[in-house]
Parts: sequence; structure tokens; C-alpha cells
Amino acid sequence: MKHSPAYRLAATVLHGFDEYRARFKQITSDASRRFRDAAWREAQQASAARINLYGEKVEETLDRLQRTFAQEVLAHCETWREARGHYAQLISQRLDYELAETFFNSLFCSVFQHRHIRNDWMFVYSSREDAAHRSGIELCRRYYVNGDWAGALAWALSEAPFESPFADVERDSQLGAGLLEAQLPVAIWQADDAQVELLNSVFYRNKGAYLVGRILGGGEQVPLVLPVLHGEGYGEQQGGDPCLHLDTVLTETDEVSIIFSFTRAYFQVEVPVPGEFVGYLKQLMPHKPEGEL
Repeated sequence: MKHSPAYRLAATVLHGFDEYRARFKQITSDASRRFRDAAWREAQQASAARINLYGEKVEETLDRLQRTFAQEVLAHCETWREARGHYAQLISQRLDYELAETFFNSLFCSVFQHRHIRNDWMFVYSSREDAAHRSGIELCRRYYVNGDWAGALAWALSEAPFESPFADVERDSQLGAGLLEAQLPVAIWQADDAQVELLNSVFYRNKGAYLVGRILGGGEQVPLVLPVLHGEGYGEQQGGDPCLHLDTVLTETDEVSIIFSFTRAYFQVEVPVPGEFVGYLKQLMPHKPEGEL
């Protein structure tokens, strides 16, 4: 079975996907260093490279398939039906199986010019659609407010995995608490069970870093985004301030949706479990299509 054309096709596609994911993660994992060093030009180059990466790896894998398999094998739907089954088995224990299925679909569509779109031959529906599979990986950190909103924001900022210090966490926290008081529904602001919940991963884009999560309490919830910037001029001129500061506090769904109005590929963010990560963001922005997250 492992020597059959269908199995080798599945393995070749998965090899291409593994190459894509390895390079994608490599670019992403260096985002915190680029932010720390204010390497803005390098950050732009990394963003462009990562956006182009998917198409490049699909093309490379397609070329590998065309060099490895005879045309009558590669262009036979029955080969892909068998390959789909092998591929589903190969990715069955992966945390990024949705992305792996999408990569398989991209190769299938490249071969058949977007014809023959059937679940028999590609992943129109996920191979684990009905599986209530949870990774068990904790995506978030949490803090119970207990009436101290400035303290909650101080925790959010000081416990974030930044390598540069904040210029004045207490000042930022007090200012942020004032913004929260003006923005939050009374039910949340006064709730005994109010808590701040933030994703462990930091979102990096352009010159900013974003802490993303939500505030819950009193049976309600609102999204929470804390944009963090370096001091004025850092990375652009001699003597710029390398210390961090909180830029503002965003709790309106529409405002948060604007932050995510670009595809997630523009963000440099380490995602341990893609499906669960997107599912969490969907809770913050329920009206936003998953394809835009």
C-alpha cells in the first residue's frame, strides 16, 4: 500500500505541506525579535514573504508531482480518491489538519483546473468534521478583576511575553482603566465575577503588537484588544525610546473587526492549534466570516 501511486501522491503532498508549515513558523517565530529591535523594514519583508509563501509551496509541490507521476496517473480522479483516504490517515493526529486539508485541495484544484469538486476526491468536508477533537492546549491566560480594573490591565501588560520593558505600567494601567470605565457595559464593570481573558500569543503587525482576548462578567462579554507600541521614534532615528506603552483600549466589536479586516497572514502570530484559535476569534467577532480570521 505504501508503494502504491495513491499513497506516494498523498505523501508527496504532505511533504510539501510540511515544508510550507516549517517555513511559515520560522518566519512567524522571529516576529517578537523584529518587534523588540524595531526592525521595521525586515518586518515588512517577512510579511510579504509569508503572504507569498503558500502559493510558492503549492507551485513547488505541483512541479514535484508532475515530475514524479505520469500524467495518466496524476489526472485520474480515482488516484486522488485513494490518495485522499491515505492523506486523511496521515494527518489524523495533527493539530493543523484543517490547513493540511486545504493544501491538498489546492493541489487537486491545480491539477484539475478547479473542476471535479467532489468530496470523494478532495476535502469539500473535513475528514474530522464530526470529531469533537480538542487538543487540550491552553490558549488563554485569565485574571479575575475583583473590582481592580487598573490591576487587571497591569497584569495584562506586565505578564505579556515582551522582551522590552514598559515605560510606566502603572500609568498605562490607570489610563486604560479610565477607558474601560467609559466603554464597558455597567453589567460587566460592576460584575463580581468579571475577568480578563487574553490569548497567550501576541499578534504582531507593522510597528504594533496586539494583546487579544475578551472581558467577561455579569453574563456578558466584550472583545478586548490592547495595542502596544514602542516610544516615539524608536527604530527610525538615533535616541528613540525603546520602552513600550499601551496605545489605547478597544472593546467594541466593530473596532476589533477593523483590526482583523486584513487576512490573518498579515499578522505575525504563533498559532498552536489553528482551528481552535480561529474558533476563539470567531467568538469575539461572530459576524466575521472565518475566512477573514
